[in-house]
This record gives sequence, C-alpha cells and structure tokens, in this order.
Amino acid sequence: MGATSIHVQAVKPGSEIHNFREKELDYVRPELSHLNESWVGDSISHRLESAKQRYFDTVGQKMQTKAAPIREGVIVIKQET
Repeated sequence: MGATSIHVQAVKPGSEIHNFREKELDYVRPELSHLNESWVGDSISHRLESAKQRYFDTVGQKMQTKAAPIREGVIVIKQET
C-alpha cells in the first residue's frame, strides 16, 4: 500500500490566492496542476467573520487577535493508495 500524508495549519491571509493558483508559484508543476482536486464550501473571509460573530455571541467578548479558528489541510494521496 502506498504512503499518504496530511499537513494541517492555520489559514493565512493569502491562502485563497495560493490555493486557487491565482499567482504564479515557482515550486508548482503546472503540467500536473490539472490533477489537483479541492472542495470549497465558503470563502475564508466569510467563514472567519461568522466564527468571530459566534464567539462574540457565546462568550460576550471579541475574539483574540492571535486566534486561529480556521485551519486548512493538504492531503497527498497517490493513486495506488
């Protein structure tokens, strides 16, 4: 069975631009980009505002500046896995 991996980290401000390949990246192999898959249910900015509002409604104070309520993950799965 082949190996798989996952890397999860806090979302950064430029994550959507990076994820949708809206800027050229020197480490991306464009001939393989058509094989990438992604699922998007909502924009990161909209999801963050929603999380901040829920936090305020629940706790009664603003979310801390350094809070990272949204995380994203990259999963590498080979076809033979």
